[in-house]
Amino acid sequence: MESVEALRSISNDLVEYIQKEVRVDFDNVAQAPLSFYFAGKQHQIGEVLGRFRTGRRDAARGFLVCAENSETYFLYFQPRDPNCVKAIQPGCWILCFRILTDRESMALYREDRKMLIHMTFKKIVDFHGHLCPDLVVGGEHASMFRNSFHRRYFRIKAYPSLLRIPPRPWMPFRSC
Repeated sequence: MESVEALRSISNDLVEYIQKEVRVDFDNVAQAPLSFYFAGKQHQIGEVLGRFRTGRRDAARGFLVCAENSETYFLYFQPRDPNCVKAIQPGCWILCFRILTDRESMALYREDRKMLIHMTFKKIVDFHGHLCPDLVVGGEHASMFRNSFHRRYFRIKAYPSLLRIPPRPWMPFRSC
């Protein structure tokens, strides 16, 4: 799994939360985990997809890793004393979650995390029926309206239905 797919899966909440303390073999030179032990077996880490800070002033203590069995996990180091400023701190490793594989995730979301376009724009194209040059501008205007004008002045949920008004017989059909 690539890092973009993994991050998109996390934002779509396609994860299995674990939140267990685990033992981690850590390489201090490379500053990356090598393997971790979970559910009675050792998981070798094939690739570190990303490093993340778990706090404002912390170093990168969170790791998005891809194990050799092609499963993706998020591990982070939790220091026992958050106010400790030593280079080597006592603490524990937490296995936070596992990203669901394509087979495990719902069929509706399988393609979503592999897409390179914005999902809202994809929904606009699906609703409109085809891709045309003015669709991007229209989509941006609708998005601006929804995000600013609608939120400030109105709390009416009927606006999306205005977009679905079928053409009247007296209205000439125009192609984009």
